[in-house]
Amino acid sequence: MNDDTAPAEGRISELHIGLKGTMNALFLKDMAAKVRRGQAGRASAGSIPAGLAYGYEVVREFDPRGEPVRGKRRIVESQAVIVRRIFSEYADGVAPREIARRLNAEGIPSSTGATWSASTILGHRQRRTGILCNEIYIGRLVWNVCAYSRDPATGKRHERFNPESEWQVADVPELRIVDQETWLRARAIRDRRHGRPERARRPKRLLSGLVRCGVCGGPMIVADKEHMACGTYRSRAGCDSGRKLDTSRLEQRVIAGLKEALLNEDALQAFA
Repeated sequence: MNDDTAPAEGRISELHIGLKGTMNALFLKDMAAKVRRGQAGRASAGSIPAGLAYGYEVVREFDPRGEPVRGKRRIVESQAVIVRRIFSEYADGVAPREIARRLNAEGIPSSTGATWSASTILGHRQRRTGILCNEIYIGRLVWNVCAYSRDPATGKRHERFNPESEWQVADVPELRIVDQETWLRARAIRDRRHGRPERARRPKRLLSGLVRCGVCGGPMIVADKEHMACGTYRSRAGCDSGRKLDTSRLEQRVIAGLKEALLNEDALQAFA
């Protein structure tokens, strides 16, 4: 058999390759749309479209036809106790970093089985993720907050926040873990400390959010006016590297490297 033949399809030409590529792309696009419609249907019915939040477990059920019923969850009381504790301590003024330190000191595993960190507890306000920002804990399912797309050239995933009119919201009172009073107290503190997302301060340093710890791979954060340190180490979440980096020296080295890489004849010709 020649290299340009296939057992089931015979000789393969350039036209054949083009048609197959187009058909495969259409198939993937159609499959993605079907998955999205299925998730939307589950969300509107009060079922979880995807993911498993801390404090819950997947319910294995089957319909009369023997097909699995997807999106059902139930509360895991041993984890629900930890969720209530996190909300209660935060509402009493304890910082997320200190809450994480206490949980790690007691050997309580996080949702991934690893150690706790401040970001795991605090979450992301716009994405409604993390412990303190996830409304599933008050029996409210919010879906379609974000949309994701992937750049075919780089493979990088891009995130886009949908307008609130496109969100799907359903009440699931059977999944409530935190009482309303504690939720509101915690939310008031979160809003007061962090303000509105659209007014969040911009990074003040050139490399903010771009430097990673060489030991654990976690983000390097501002330790003081002149230094950066491993955020995982500072939150006591498992890294043992307490080394600090001189921010000014690091920025100078990065800028010097960029100049060397970009200000050369080949780069200038490509730019021109």
